[in-house]
Amino acid sequence: MTLGWGILGLSLVAGIGLIGCTGATGPAGPMGPAGTNGSNAPTPVYLYSQNFDGVGYSPASQFISTATGGPAITLAVSGSYFVSAPDCLKVSTTSGPGLNAGLFTASGVVPYVSGDCYVDAYMDLTSLGSLTETELCFIVGGVVKSDMGYSSTNGVYSYNNGTIVPLLTTLAMGYFHHFLLTYHAASGLTDLTLDGLILGQGLNAFRPAVSGSPSTSVALVFPLSTNPGDVVFLDNLTVYHY
Repeated sequence: MTLGWGILGLSLVAGIGLIGCTGATGPAGPMGPAGTNGSNAPTPVYLYSQNFDGVGYSPASQFISTATGGPAITLAVSGSYFVSAPDCLKVSTTSGPGLNAGLFTASGVVPYVSGDCYVDAYMDLTSLGSLTETELCFIVGGVVKSDMGYSSTNGVYSYNNGTIVPLLTTLAMGYFHHFLLTYHAASGLTDLTLDGLILGQGLNAFRPAVSGSPSTSVALVFPLSTNPGDVVFLDNLTVYHY
């Protein structure tokens, strides 16, 4: 059962943990035109599309990491767990990365064009430390424009005018979950869905990006991590517009 309410003009949902799902990515999400227009939906233009399945794919060719505590984030292609066979990206903190450690698409990997932009990804957060916050962010011009995070203390959350906003109280572990961030350039606001459920609309997620991050990028940030053994699995990461 879920409960819905409005806060400061926002549409938020709180409830029990979502069971993970795998399914259509990109425009099939409810925030994309194909979610409402069906076969009449326009064709998405992909700024970035990566399922990590290419032979010999090297994460270092597209991603960089920053860590205040030193070289503490490692990347590997994992063939043991995935949404699309045969691989996904395994992101690990290896020695306690410190505050605001992050993984970012390298400069130029994700070009940005004006208009609505969608960041679509599948993530499994099963191996996170008990207090670690992890955030999927869309950064434009050195500013976080859209964000959806998870921690054991906050559940699924985002930001609105600099304040953390809880979106869902718990999240079932042991599954890939479908994250969709929709950034509206005209209003500067963002909409969020998780596993096809609209969690928030009209959020103002603006805040400065982590120091050292590319000006425009998709990021996986560990804002509070001091844990040496956090693991996030990432698959089918796409960025697109219409």
